[in-house]
Amino acid sequence: MPLITPPSFVSTYLNNNGYDFQPNLLIIAENYPEPTLARYFYSPILPNFKNRLIPSFSKEVFRNFGVNGNNERTMMNDFLNGVGIGTGRRLLIDALPDGVSPLIHRPISPNRLNDLITDVINIDPNYILIVHNKNKELAEGFLKSTRFTHLIPRLLINPFAKKHSNVFPFLSAPADPNNFTRALNEVRKRGIPI
Repeated sequence: MPLITPPSFVSTYLNNNGYDFQPNLLIIAENYPEPTLARYFYSPILPNFKNRLIPSFSKEVFRNFGVNGNNERTMMNDFLNGVGIGTGRRLLIDALPDGVSPLIHRPISPNRLNDLITDVINIDPNYILIVHNKNKELAEGFLKSTRFTHLIPRLLINPFAKKHSNVFPFLSAPADPNNFTRALNEVRKRGIPI
C-alpha cells in the first residue's frame, strides 16, 4: 500500500520496488521548503532527472551508511537495499509535507502526525531514527500518541542528546555532520545493526 506522507511519485516508486515495507531502518528527516529533503533525495527517479553534483544531504546519507559510487540513482538504490554498513534495507521519509518549513518549537499538526504514524505502522521497521535540526517536537508527538506506543522500543536513542534523547543531529549543513556520525557510530558500537 503506497505511503501517505511522501510525494506520490516517491510513494509509488517505493511501493513498486518493495522498499516501503519492513526495512531494518526507517529514517525520518525534517523538511525544508526548497527543496524538500526526501523529495530531493528521491529526485534521481524522476524521468527528466539529469546527473548533478550529489547534494550534501544525500552525500552524507551515503557516507554514513558506507554507500560508494558516483551515480546518484545507483547509490540511492544501494542505500535502500542495505548496501554498505549495517544490515537490512533502509528507508528515508520526511516528517513534514512538501513546501512546509521546519516547525521551530511548535508541534507537528495532529493530522500530519496521524498520517506519519499510519505510515510508520505500515512500514513496520525494526529501528526508527529521527533526524532533526529544529523541529524536535516530532519525537514528543510520537511519544504522546497511543497509536505509537508499540513502536517506542524501536526508536533509537541518541547517546549524546542533552534534551531530546530520541532525536539525532541533522547530518548536513547548516549542522555539523560530524555530530550525526558520532552519534550513529556510538549506537552501532552498542550493538544496533544499522
